Order: sequence, then structure tokens, then C-alpha cells
Amino acid sequence: MHLSRTGDATASNGGLANTGYLAIDHLTLVQQTAPRAFVAWPHQVGVLPPPAQSFQHRTEVDRLRDAVNRGGTAVLTQVLTGTGGVGKTQLAADYARTAWDSGEVDILLWISASSRSAIIAGYAQAGVEVLAADPGNPEQAARAFLVWLEHKANQNPCRWLVVLDDLADPADMRGWWPPTNRHGRALVTTRRREAALTGEGRRRVTVGLFAPPRKPPPT
Repeated sequence: MHLSRTGDATASNGGLANTGYLAIDHLTLVQQTAPRAFVAWPHQVGVLPPPAQSFQHRTEVDRLRDAVNRGGTAVLTQVLTGTGGVGKTQLAADYARTAWDSGEVDILLWISASSRSAIIAGYAQAGVEVLAADPGNPEQAARAFLVWLEHKANQNPCRWLVVLDDLADPADMRGWWPPTNRHGRALVTTRRREAALTGEGRRRVTVGLFAPPRKPPPT
């Protein structure tokens, strides 16, 4: 490479600057960037919907927070099912917001699960923000995040909550369910009721139409 007629030049952010003429026979440029830092906990990925002005306490809230099966083992993944408009998203948001505000979780991830690509994109964003994964390979970043959610010996435990809101097709979750980890919880909202939603220890919570408590008859 021959360089001629050069002058002062300024480059920033790891760029290359030249004010002269290049006569190149063979040139290999290797540009390195500083490694991305892991995010500090607590950290939230995704945006929770704002609480509805008319939101009121419902029995489903208690069922979510007291999720214990008959054997006395905590249920780590719950699926809220019900028809459209019954308040599934608001129940999930209230559950997540309460866990976050009370300091129960270190990582909170909210994903709009309308499609398989949306699910992968949500996990990938978490991989980028939490693990400094490569944003140029979304599926790899998503896989890395799911692997990281698995409990590992001699690792500082992370208390996490993953919410997958408005799952359109249970088949989209094949290979993308959060792992079973006593430090983690997952919550899914959907209109669907397929058996695939409740396999591998997942519990379904049916959400019906909201009915305010009856007032006692006058005495």
C-alpha cells in the first residue's frame, strides 16, 4: 500500500480517516470495538401496559400469587386463559408490576407473543440488554438468554419473571418455553386452551368475566 498527499484527519468511534490517496495492492483491515458490558440488576426489558383506571382486585390475582399445587410445590409457569376482553393482560401486568415494585425479581421481561418471530425478538432483546449478545443474530441472542435463565451451580442466582402476553398460537412456543428454575417464574396470557399449554408442570388459570362481589342484603 502506498499513501501520498496526506494531511490531518480525525476519526471517531473506532473509524478510519484518510485525506490522501491510496494505492493498494492488498489491504486487510481489522476493526475492534470495546466489549459490551453486562447490565446491572434489577433490569426490565419490554414495556408493561399501564394499569387500567377501572382495575379492581380479582380472585385470579390471589391464585397467581399463591400458585401452589396439591403436592405443595410452587408452580413456576402459569397460563392465563380466557376470551378476549376479560382482563388477562391487566392481570398479568398487575402481577408483574407487584413483583417488580416489591423487589421480588432481578430481571423482568415482558414480551408481546403475537407470533413466533415476536417471541424470538423479545428474548433476543433481553439477550442484548442483559448479556451483551450480538444484536445482529437475534435467534442466537434469544437462545443465549434462555440458556442463561437456567439455574447453574456456583452462579449468583437471578430471580426472574418472564411474561408472554397474548400468545396467538401455542405451537409458536415450541422450543421457547422458559426453563424450569426455582428462582424464576413465567406467566403466559392467551385465548387458546390446548393441552400443550399445560404440559411439563405448567398450570392453567381460567379467567372469566369480571363480576363485582355481591353486596349483603339490607338488614
